[in-house]
Amino acid sequence: MYKVTGGMKSTLDKAMNLRRNIASNDRSSSKSSGWTTLTEKASGAKNSVMDGISRRRSQAAK
Repeated sequence: MYKVTGGMKSTLDKAMNLRRNIASNDRSSSKSSGWTTLTEKASGAKNSVMDGISRRRSQAAK
């Protein structure tokens, strides 16, 4: 086994969580947190539409 330092471990955890979110929800954004999936489940289609609009805006700004 590899000896994993604290910083590396948190990065690995974030990557695994992100992969899990994408796997469980195709519409999962590239944000590292699972907040989008949680709010989408809570408030449904309206929120995902708003999310899509803001996502398009942020991509255009890049």
